[in-house]
Amino acid sequence: DDTLDAWIEATLFLSKTGITVFVRDVTERKTRERELERFERIAETVDDGVYATDHEGRFVFVNDAFVSMSGHTRAELLGAPGSVFFGDRFVDTDEPEWRKLVDGECDSVEFETDVTGPSGETLTVQNKFVCLEVGDELGRVGVTRDITDRKAYERDLKRYERIVETVGDGVYLLDGDHQFTMVNSAFTSLTGYD
Repeated sequence: DDTLDAWIEATLFLSKTGITVFVRDVTERKTRERELERFERIAETVDDGVYATDHEGRFVFVNDAFVSMSGHTRAELLGAPGSVFFGDRFVDTDEPEWRKLVDGECDSVEFETDVTGPSGETLTVQNKFVCLEVGDELGRVGVTRDITDRKAYERDLKRYERIVETVGDGVYLLDGDHQFTMVNSAFTSLTGYD
């Protein structure tokens, strides 16, 4: 009940001489449990993959989105090294990126990489992580976003831009106010304007 000022735990022992009661204040533990439950609820509502690793780089937490993205089961991921998902791009504790993070030279590490799941499907992901204290050791907590579709769109856009620039005809684009928003080189040559 949120209206209580303290949580207590009572243990009763029956003996020949009567009942012995041990009472212990567990308010701090209950508060931490509630905070953990809130964190887990938040992490599970995020569409991006969220994960945490211990000091050895082994997964200790993965949300549903990360599980789905990886193609592995939660049981396969928990306890497995981060390289099971990130492959060679997993930043180990002996790499310069990790050292810079630990030494405070940067706030986070970000990278993009292609990952291949157990089914052979390849995704392009963007990963960002920060240090996370796990007991006396440093682990990490990270967010991974599937950017496969965005990368495909960017490749298509570059291809179309190259096509428009190589066409010998003048090509232009106007906005709703009839202002030029794009012209190709052929159009500038035709008009004499830059």
